Formats: sequence, C-alpha cells, structure tokens
Amino acid sequence: MHATLNATAARRLRAVLRWLPALAWAGLIFLLSAQPEPLGRQPGAAQSLLAHAAVYAVLAALLLLAAGGPGRARWRTYAAVLLAASLYGVSDELHQAFVPGRTPDPVDWAVDTAGAAAALALLRLLGRRPPPVLGRLRPRGRHQDIAE
Repeated sequence: MHATLNATAARRLRAVLRWLPALAWAGLIFLLSAQPEPLGRQPGAAQSLLAHAAVYAVLAALLLLAAGGPGRARWRTYAAVLLAASLYGVSDELHQAFVPGRTPDPVDWAVDTAGAAAALALLRLLGRRPPPVLGRLRPRGRHQDIAE
C-alpha cells in the first residue's frame, strides 16, 4: 500500500511539473504586458506582430507538451490548446487596458492566435507517424533484417 501511495504521489508530481514551463511562460507574458512601455526602443509594426506570434507559438507548444505532447495528442487536445492560448491572448489584451501607456489591440490578439495555430500545425506535422499502410509495406520473412 505504501508503494502505491508513492507511485500516485510521483505521478501527481510529474503532472504538476509538466505544466510548470507553460505557467512560467504565461507569467512572463503577463509581466511583459504589465510594463508601462515595451522594454527597449519601440519596435516597428512588423517586428511587434512577429514578436506576438512567436511568444504565443511558444506558449502553445508548451501547453501541448504539458497536455501530453504532439505524439499522443488528438485533434481535441490541439483545439483545447489553441482555445487556451487564444483566451490567454484576450486576457493579455484586456490586461493592457489597465496599464498606463498600453492599449488593447484586437490585431495583436489575432496575431497571438495565429502564432499559436501555426506552432500547433507545425508540431502536428512533425509529430505524425507514418500512416499504418506504410508500415505494412516493410518486407517480411527471412530478408527482413536487411531492410532494418
């Protein structure tokens, strides 16, 4: 019974630790958007949009990894991660309404969501396994070790 409790506690700890990078990244996003003015010199519009997309691409990737990774995730997991990243983008823009010198921008939110979607699409493509039909094309029999 003691070993079962330890195994359960270890599983719970691993589950919590899987979410820490995503939570830390979300905290960094919050911290950066709480700044009265963006750090450093003002970026141009293209740089700003690229930064938004990249930041939310990383958030989506970390959320997907926390949810089990691209290899095991189903389309519902991808949809839930995209929804979570997009809603966090909405909350980030609303948060900026209360920060002096910052204003919420629906274009920023759209770019946040697009960056998250692009990252998830890329991870989906990279995490795919070959279709089962290709697995059946491998040679069988005594010459099998030659192909492997």
